[in-house]
Amino acid sequence: MKRLRKNQIYGFSLLETLLYLAVSGSILLASVQYTAFIFKARVKFVAMSEVQEQGGFVLKVLTQALRNAEVLNAPSIGTNGDTLTLAPYGGSGETITFRLSDSKILKSEALSDTPLTNSKVIVTNLNFSNLSRNNTPATVQIHFRLETVGGGSEYTYSSDFYSSASLQK
Repeated sequence: MKRLRKNQIYGFSLLETLLYLAVSGSILLASVQYTAFIFKARVKFVAMSEVQEQGGFVLKVLTQALRNAEVLNAPSIGTNGDTLTLAPYGGSGETITFRLSDSKILKSEALSDTPLTNSKVIVTNLNFSNLSRNNTPATVQIHFRLETVGGGSEYTYSSDFYSSASLQK
């Protein structure tokens, strides 16, 4: 701003106005881009958390069931399969079966199916490997892959989960 005369009103020149607009626009653009980046990062984190939490839960349920079982019915020694069948302690005659159905891991027990994963993830490559030898407690290696369902690239995440457990005799 310039003051030309003693009683003249201050004002901005056209060049100063354009400069202020350019600086203000740059600051506004940077803040919008930063907000969009933060939103995408949050969405990606939510997708990753969902996969990791469900994968950890499924591994915990599977390994606990194996450790608490009395007999491993399937898969047989030295084989792989997508179904795990256990006989729990107590001789009730009931079996517990874990299997893949409609991209979910189901726990079948006493004529009821309970899904271990929800609709936000899909399960692929469920595999149980019986690594045990004759006259030893059964040892099973567990492997599966969880992937988020739908959405754009920021919603996409997948992870492989591995664990193993032995029957405690």
